[in-house]
Amino acid sequence: MTRVEMRTGKRDMAEATKTVLAVDSDQLVGDLLAIILEAEGYQVTAVWSLKEARALLSHCHFDLIITEAFDQKHTFTFDPNFVQELRPLAGTTPIILLSTYVAYDTFDPGEYGLAAVLPKPFDVDDLLQEVCRLTGGQKSGANNVVALRAPDACPAERDRRGSAK
Repeated sequence: MTRVEMRTGKRDMAEATKTVLAVDSDQLVGDLLAIILEAEGYQVTAVWSLKEARALLSHCHFDLIITEAFDQKHTFTFDPNFVQELRPLAGTTPIILLSTYVAYDTFDPGEYGLAAVLPKPFDVDDLLQEVCRLTGGQKSGANNVVALRAPDACPAERDRRGSAK
């Protein structure tokens, strides 16, 4: 797997960086989430399947998970089983569901152990408000390194090793 990293400046190691796992079948959405959240000081790892998320969650901790919760066989279809499989792997980590396929007026996020549900396309301000609320806030513009695709390592492990070449 390839690793793409963007560096926006020096990282303040004294600050505890909040980590986010983005799971979306659309690579562009995962990359967009990484860019938006990185600009606010979060460290984001984006993956494109439940299998990749499962592998990371087996040995990594994240402060937040954002997912589309899509059907693994029929991309772009909401799959409640996806969330039900992800929830135990996530432990107490809050999960935000981003979806175009949920009837928001009748959908109960608590039924699936979700912290929040946001429509796709999402409003950036609404997303940032939920992310901040669920992670306990993050200083804007912390200038962190963001791994757009690095399921082979936890965010903290990448910090110790330095950026990939």
